[in-house]
This record gives sequence, structure tokens and C-alpha cells, in this order.
Amino acid sequence: MMQLKKLGSALRRETEQLSSKLQAIPMDDLASFRAYMEGKDHPQLYAEDTELRTSMSDLHGALQAVAALQHAMDNQAAALRNEQESWKALGELVSVTGASNAYESAVSEDVVATQINLGAAHVVVSSHIDMFTAELGAPVREINESATGRFENVIRSQKQLYQEHKLKYLAAKKQLVSADSQQRMEQLQAEVSEHKAEWQVLSLSLQKEANELAQELVEKMSAFLSDYGMSRSQHGASLENTLCIADSDAELAKSQAASAAAAQPAQ
Repeated sequence: MMQLKKLGSALRRETEQLSSKLQAIPMDDLASFRAYMEGKDHPQLYAEDTELRTSMSDLHGALQAVAALQHAMDNQAAALRNEQESWKALGELVSVTGASNAYESAVSEDVVATQINLGAAHVVVSSHIDMFTAELGAPVREINESATGRFENVIRSQKQLYQEHKLKYLAAKKQLVSADSQQRMEQLQAEVSEHKAEWQVLSLSLQKEANELAQELVEKMSAFLSDYGMSRSQHGASLENTLCIADSDAELAKSQAASAAAAQPAQ
């Protein structure tokens, strides 16, 4: 900017000097002035006026310098605007990245919450099963082990799929670092939306599997307890019939013995 001011001052001085010299030259019209400037009219005067030629040359050089400086300043202004846009885009990217990190944290919390829910469900189911295990023995233990394995598989598959989802997300975010800011933001937003949709599908799938497992477990327990109760009642009925028959036989034998004892004195 200081250089531009200096050039402007020099330009004004040169212009004033040139104007004073031109005013001293007799000119009938513009054509004679042009002829004089081109050296066609009064060539000897023009050739001898070295100061005028020097002033004109300096003026031309100053104008070129001003134009070059203006061009450089335009380029610098454009570069500054680009840099400002880059910083703005970077700020937006940081905002998007922060949102995606918050989403990632929320997903992690969802995973933990789901695991806690599944674990709590497992504890509740196991506590109900354990109430019957001592009395009912091996069949219930088999159901318990099956349920435990299924719950562990659900949690294990959930962890594995979430890790795959997280690695895919981080890899995609890393690959986008070298891309254009706007393109990077758009792709990152697309990745976040895609992974969120995938995670929703995964969560629904896991929830469905857990519900199916719980329903299957309830049905197995109900069927087993029903069979067990039926066998107990059948066994009890059979035992009762046996006891009734034994009592009848005893009464009959007792009656026959009494009849025989009563008949002997009469003979």
C-alpha cells in the first residue's frame, strides 16, 4: 500500500510537470499537438527536449508499475478470499465432524445400553430358570445353557457388527481428508446418514432376535413345565388308585377273616 501511495505521488508530480510543459507549447489544434508528440512537427525541438521525453518515459513506467501492482493486489485479494472460504469450509467441516463424533458417541452409548438391557433380561430369565433348576434337573439346565449361549451370541454379534461399522466410518472419514472441503463435508454427511441407517436396521434386527429368543424361551419353559406337571399329576393319580385297590383288598380280607371266625363256634 505504501508503494502504491509513493507511485501515486510520483505520478501526480510527473503529470503536473508534463502539464506545465505542454501549456508552454503553442498548439493550434489537437493534430499539431499529436504531430509534436510524435516528433513530426518541430522534430528538432522534440529531439532536443530530453526532459520532456524523460518525463513521458517515467510517466509510462510509473503507469506500468501501478498496473502491475494493482494486478498483484487483485491476485492477493483473490487468494485471501479463497483462504477465507477455505477457513469457512474448514469451520463447517469441524462442525460436521463434531456432529459425527457426537453421533458416534451416541451409538456407543446405544451399544452399552442394549448390552445392559440384554444382560438384565438374561439375569431375569436366568433367575426364573434357577428357581426350577434344583427340582427339575437336567432338562432345565439344558434350556438355561441354550438361552445363555443365544444371549451371548446376540451380544457378540452386536459388538462385532458395531466394530465393523465403526472401522468403516473411521476409514471413510480418513479417506476424505485430502478431498475438497465442500465435497468432504457432503460425503461425510452422506457417510453419517448411511451408517445411521445401517445402525438402525442393526438395532431393530438385534431387538427382534432378542424378542424371538425370549419368546422361544418362554415357550420352552411353558412346554416343559406343562409336561412336568402332567407327569406329576398322572403319577399321583396312579399312586392313588394303587392305594385305593390295596385298601379294598385289605378290607375284603378282613371281612372274610371275621366271617370265618364267626362260623367256627356254630359248628
